[in-house]
Amino acid sequence: TKLKTSADLETRSFSSWENRPYLFKFNNFSPVSNSSNLMFQDIVITPLRSLSGEISHIAIQINDVSETARNRIHLRETNQHLSEISRKDGLTGLFNRAFWEQSLKDEFAQLKVIEGASSLVIFDIDHFKKVNDTYGHHTGDEVIRRTSSLLRKTARSSDVCGRFGGEEFTVLLPHTNQEQACYFAERLRKRI
Repeated sequence: TKLKTSADLETRSFSSWENRPYLFKFNNFSPVSNSSNLMFQDIVITPLRSLSGEISHIAIQINDVSETARNRIHLRETNQHLSEISRKDGLTGLFNRAFWEQSLKDEFAQLKVIEGASSLVIFDIDHFKKVNDTYGHHTGDEVIRRTSSLLRKTARSSDVCGRFGGEEFTVLLPHTNQEQACYFAERLRKRI
């Protein structure tokens, strides 16, 4: 259809690998990895006129951009991964302090513009130092991980669950009034 459109409009058209990885199924052999994948292609389609001025042929220029495409895809995935880990606490997988503090500022700014309520719940693990001193840091870390897991299971997908530091946690509850926040906190306390 791209060929027909180009001929019907009597104009050159382009197809980028980012919009459509390939137009023609050609294999691309990589000597470095000794693998063969489909070729990523940038394509230029040019209608050609006969001596009488009518479109009689189509020229198709296929540019193999496989290496560039794979590098960009890898870079995009790596950047996504780095962005994700820069926002997360390494032990718990919860948002780190910098991320939830920014989320809190953003929520506060939004509440200045629109009327509504949001809540912030901050809690810690009682007698945590005693657990660490008695059973060791490995056990203490496991207690923190399990608490984090229960927090995630209790929270909504819109809530911002974070680790404040040590055994302290925070939960930003958007669109949640005080009564609802107390209900959430009590439900979480019972689970823990």
